[in-house]
Amino acid sequence: MRGAGGVIGVHMNAASYRGTVVVTGGAGYIGSWVTRILPERGYHVIVLDRLMFGPESVMSLPSGVDVVAGDCRDSALVERVLSQADAVIHLAGLVGDPACAVDETVSYDINVSATRLVAETARKLDKRLVFASSCSVYGVNPDLSTEESSRAPVSIYARNKCDAEDLLLEMRDDRFAPTILRFATIHGLSPRPRFDLVVNLFAGLATRTGKITVFGGDQWRPFVHCADVAEALVRTVEADESLVAGEIFNVGSDAENYTIADIGRVVQLEVPGTELAFSEQADDERDYRVSFDKVRTTLGFEPSRSVVESIAEIGAALSETPGWEISESRFSNVKRTRELLDELRGAR
Repeated sequence: MRGAGGVIGVHMNAASYRGTVVVTGGAGYIGSWVTRILPERGYHVIVLDRLMFGPESVMSLPSGVDVVAGDCRDSALVERVLSQADAVIHLAGLVGDPACAVDETVSYDINVSATRLVAETARKLDKRLVFASSCSVYGVNPDLSTEESSRAPVSIYARNKCDAEDLLLEMRDDRFAPTILRFATIHGLSPRPRFDLVVNLFAGLATRTGKITVFGGDQWRPFVHCADVAEALVRTVEADESLVAGEIFNVGSDAENYTIADIGRVVQLEVPGTELAFSEQADDERDYRVSFDKVRTTLGFEPSRSVVESIAEIGAALSETPGWEISESRFSNVKRTRELLDELRGAR
């Protein structure tokens, strides 16, 4: 692992080398899958990540990956790292509605202003850019949402994603046309685990406590495994640029649109003995179903993992790792965000 001033070198077999991809946020929940898939496909990878959740997810990376510990808001560092890339996957950001609600100004700075800096640098250096957005931008939509549907964000996180999308679309020209991927609600195990996502949380609670409470429950949401999202990102980098330049793709599976109540019932079925309770008070306003026809027909992408498989893998991981407490801040974006902001305020 290298600090911000470290020297980065390509450590790949010359015969298999396909180029260098910078993955911002490469130590995160999705990024730590991307950084394991890309080297298998012959790419050299440079991770740019401030390691907000610690270095554990990058301690066992394969050869062909270099890690630069740093912040995407550091313009000199971003230019130095991106200058060595053929393509950039921009995953770095403050992720999730609760985490972004902790401090709206900080969220905007990290999710929008830093995206502008990365994009402007990529354009200046003539680099291909893939941006991680979210189906949360659809907010509340009674119809099936496609990439052409109106956006209706209901949270700070979703508004950040809309703002970031807008600035990227405004930057499009003949030389620079970023690709935007809108992810379904993500689930599953990753080298940087999370238990603050609905499938993971319900599976964790069922395994650890035998009890789940569903708030609301009628809200529709599409779901996709974190490893499948990583595969979609890699396929976008590999695709002929004429197919993806300036395009928006929803990433998920038509078969994996569920209500939150459905998720609770599936977990109850998969983890025998789980008590399932319902509260009429919904803690999340989002309610949308999504079509994934475009990514399937254009990139041939179809997720290979299901919600049911995630429940099983999470239950197995928790059983095999008794030291994991799902309530720990290292497994929660919002808890870790609060800790870091408290530390910064205390240092002033």
